Amino acid sequence: MSIPDPIRRVFAGDAQRCMVRGTSERQPQILLPGAFNPLHHGHRKMAQCASEFTGKSVSFEISIDNIDKPAITESEICDRLNQFSDTETVWLTRAATFAEKAMIFPGTMFAIGADTLQRIALPHYYGGIGNEDGLQEMRRSIEQLEAHECCFLVFGRLIENVFQSAEDLVLDKSLRNLCHEIPESLFREDISSTAVRKS
Repeated sequence: MSIPDPIRRVFAGDAQRCMVRGTSERQPQILLPGAFNPLHHGHRKMAQCASEFTGKSVSFEISIDNIDKPAITESEICDRLNQFSDTETVWLTRAATFAEKAMIFPGTMFAIGADTLQRIALPHYYGGIGNEDGLQEMRRSIEQLEAHECCFLVFGRLIENVFQSAEDLVLDKSLRNLCHEIPESLFREDISSTAVRKS
């Protein structure tokens, strides 16, 4: 399998990011991160809704490294990229956290589900449960997002079988200030890649 050189450079750590699909956009306006295993209609509807709601273009992002999952291999990346059309802009990075994404995509709005926002709000996401270091790291992460003028566009999601929005979550005030919410009346898709894989 032939792996394009820009992808190899990101895998090797010689580049922080590369655009692997779509138009030659230097800096995304809105970035929709995910593993896309698989890409499904809910992802595309999120992108469409985000674009219509904000009037901005939306790109997708796949990180080789993931704070919750094993790193993605070169062959897996190629398989996942092949799900996208040439008209959809896709970035490849090694940015496992949103603080890292903010550093390489300053000024970007990240389109995420409320379930992802809930994880970002938990100190043990950054360290051990009840770990003071985790709390400090969470606050540093939020400060990085603020410093790089990034924010979140949040879509409601089923969390433990209950539909929840950013408004329903317990969030640090500084994190809540970074959030803009898509109302349920504009978007609700109770689908996940995990459920699609199981089916």
